[in-house]
Amino acid sequence: MNVAVSPPSKIKEELSKFEYPRVIANGSLRFKKRSFSRLFLVSFMIFSFFIGNAQENLIQGVVLDSRTQKPISFALIGVTSGTYNSITNKNGTFKLRTSQVLDSIQISHLNYGSKTIAVSKVGKYLVAASEMVLDKVLVTNKTNSELLKEAVNASEDKLTSPIKLSTYYREFAKADGEYVEFADGLCNYYITKKRKKTKYMLEVEDSRFISIIDSTQKEQLLITSSFINIRSMMNYASIGKVSTFYNDDDYENESRIRIDKEGNEHIVITFKPKPFVKKPLYIGQIIFDAKTKLIKEISYEIPLELYKYGNTVKFPFVGKIQIQEFKRKIIFQQDSIGYRPAYAYLELGIKINVFGEKTHISSASDFVVYHSETGTDELSKEDQYGFSTLSDNPLPTKEKFWLTKNSMTLTAEQQKIVDELKEKKVKSVD
Repeated sequence: MNVAVSPPSKIKEELSKFEYPRVIANGSLRFKKRSFSRLFLVSFMIFSFFIGNAQENLIQGVVLDSRTQKPISFALIGVTSGTYNSITNKNGTFKLRTSQVLDSIQISHLNYGSKTIAVSKVGKYLVAASEMVLDKVLVTNKTNSELLKEAVNASEDKLTSPIKLSTYYREFAKADGEYVEFADGLCNYYITKKRKKTKYMLEVEDSRFISIIDSTQKEQLLITSSFINIRSMMNYASIGKVSTFYNDDDYENESRIRIDKEGNEHIVITFKPKPFVKKPLYIGQIIFDAKTKLIKEISYEIPLELYKYGNTVKFPFVGKIQIQEFKRKIIFQQDSIGYRPAYAYLELGIKINVFGEKTHISSASDFVVYHSETGTDELSKEDQYGFSTLSDNPLPTKEKFWLTKNSMTLTAEQQKIVDELKEKKVKSVD
């Protein structure tokens, strides 16, 4: 229901006409002779004003490079307070919902800096790439492992706690190249640090689930869910995971120092497996602030040519599974709220050979943090989600949260996948 809202100036004008109560000798209150309807009218206007401002506002559009006109993916979109966020998809589109009436939004990306831009009536946001004044190989007596260890330690120490991260989470699953499952939901992660240990608790507010798989495929997908676990997704978004695989002996690497015109200084460590290494190693990069050492972005994956060296688990008299594809990307955010993950992506592919039957199962999961709240209490055990994936315990969908919350907008291709799964599901029921 839309409520008519009086402008603040009108309310102020009406309040100036109103005569406040005066105290008489016996302490009771008495109003001068004015119509009581005027008091009711003013109260209603004030109430309407606050109700009107509490209504949700939607800002949507596409973020483009001002020079090339190409879409900018994984740009954080938010309000200056930092409490509400969204993110652009690979086509640069986004939706941002907030209770605030905004005349500008903040767009942040490592290659473009952080810019405050007026809300566009046509939904088109042009952003200029940061102009580099220095981009050269870093000269230091420290190894990349030492540099990385410093960044990991500084980032873990700075991680805001306790904090509640409200996220939109989604997962796609494929069997032998065909999409067979989709699930998404509103997942709240409660993060607390005690001494040097970080504890993650999960609450699922709402979710939807679409599946067309049979019981055999379901058992196979359970294998990937043991690796991509919604409860441990925040673990994959954690910083410490980086130092568990990286070492200077197996990788060729380069460290660069980049300084843009605004004075932002970043160290970029790029790495790739050394030639002739027969291990499932990664190719990727880690970017952190040169002054604070806080990690800004992590991305790495197993290159295609090393898939065949993936870790294999054998089951006597049954068969084996081999982990092949692995991709990971994390974007961190620091603002008035604190330092925390803003977006995480994880992709995993597994080759299964059981009783001579070969199957390839893959799953991709990501989440975007759309709201952050500090100082929250720990989640009670009863309220914690105790399953590995959203598909393990499908909940009745309460509302179309993918439309009402700051979800990561599905691309046209992704929406087509979801629609086709829905259609196949209906046909299978019929």
